[in-house]
Amino acid sequence: MKRKLIKLLTYGVKHREHSKVEAHLRVDCRVLPNIFVAGSENGTFEHVHRTFARCIADNRRLAGWFETIAVGIRAVATAHPPHLPLVKIAFFCIGGRHRSVSVAELVKQKIESDQVKVEVQHLELEGRVIKQWI
Repeated sequence: MKRKLIKLLTYGVKHREHSKVEAHLRVDCRVLPNIFVAGSENGTFEHVHRTFARCIADNRRLAGWFETIAVGIRAVATAHPPHLPLVKIAFFCIGGRHRSVSVAELVKQKIESDQVKVEVQHLELEGRVIKQWI
């Protein structure tokens, strides 16, 4: 059986319109707290990502939101016609550099498997040097 490919895109609504980002499903991350603004003393991407992951793990409501998103993406990938191997899911927030990026990376970790390959493209971070998430 061919491995299903899910492409996760992240972007910021202040930089581009929804209609300019092609996706089968869009996830609004603006409902989540912006960890970078909410007191991150160290503004590196790695620090923001780790802080955000801890925030989701420690908050039952956020953990439920995240689990619903992951289950929904799995369902979309499963229901997607087999002759169309690519599923595109877009995550967006205001700037497209913190919340959407962290959620997409966490979703990738959660849903990637032998049957599902996940690629992530951060549209607002293209051209910037960032380290792989740990």
